[in-house]
Amino acid sequence: MLRDRCCWLLLKQNDSISGENVLSNYYAYDDGTAEYSVYMNKAFGRTAVRFDFNQPDTIVAVQLNINPILTNIEGQPFTILVWDDDNGRPGNIIAQQSFKVKYPATRNGFANFEFDYGVPVRNTVYVGWLQISQDYIGVGLDKNYKLENKIFTNTAREWVAYSDTKKDTTSTLASVFEGVPMLRVVVGSKELPPNLRPLDKNILATDPTTTDDWAIYPNPTNGLLTWKGDGVQQVSVIGLNGSVILETKNTNNKPAISCPFSFVTDIYFVLNFVRGIDLS
Repeated sequence: MLRDRCCWLLLKQNDSISGENVLSNYYAYDDGTAEYSVYMNKAFGRTAVRFDFNQPDTIVAVQLNINPILTNIEGQPFTILVWDDDNGRPGNIIAQQSFKVKYPATRNGFANFEFDYGVPVRNTVYVGWLQISQDYIGVGLDKNYKLENKIFTNTAREWVAYSDTKKDTTSTLASVFEGVPMLRVVVGSKELPPNLRPLDKNILATDPTTTDDWAIYPNPTNGLLTWKGDGVQQVSVIGLNGSVILETKNTNNKPAISCPFSFVTDIYFVLNFVRGIDLS
């Protein structure tokens, strides 16, 4: 009887479990603590994380746990993007905006990158970043949640699910990269771009933009770039090493710009952003 009573007393003192669910204005998979850091090892590589929305909403910002790897890259340009779904992989670009790398104020903190306009979304979307240069943009990895099936990478022209990459037994990264990047999607109320039209009372979408008639000329050029097509909102000129030579907003809808590299013979990438579409 004494032994049974002791067991009952122990259970009474330890008969409960508890958990904590954060109800906030963001979507996230992480628990707020990074065990590792991950990065893209190729210039112009893209990383995307899948998010499923039960009802229409508006993305106003993206938060990243960016941490320094080898060198301090604070101030380096990169791009945050939102894609729609294409049969379980990132599809068309819904929105994108250039930012400069900044580090959180505290360890395991998040840097906030707010869009100029709200990004209306519904169902499945993918949110991620484009690394422009070879310098690593390290993002915290939470190893407690193994959600590799929600992570996609693109180093050329094809999206690959990381869950497929892990099946490659020759990959040394597969044994380390288990978890989910510390990326959070902030939702709320924010002014929408003026070029959006209503589809119904709950959601907006961009007007279709035709890119068949687009052209940038002359090539080669002595510094003056001209394009055929309307609606260019931003122009970026990027060198082969990933450095941004020129980045300017085309507020007056001009059909041409003059570039400062006119006396340097080299190869450059020209990115024209038209209503959320990248015409490279």
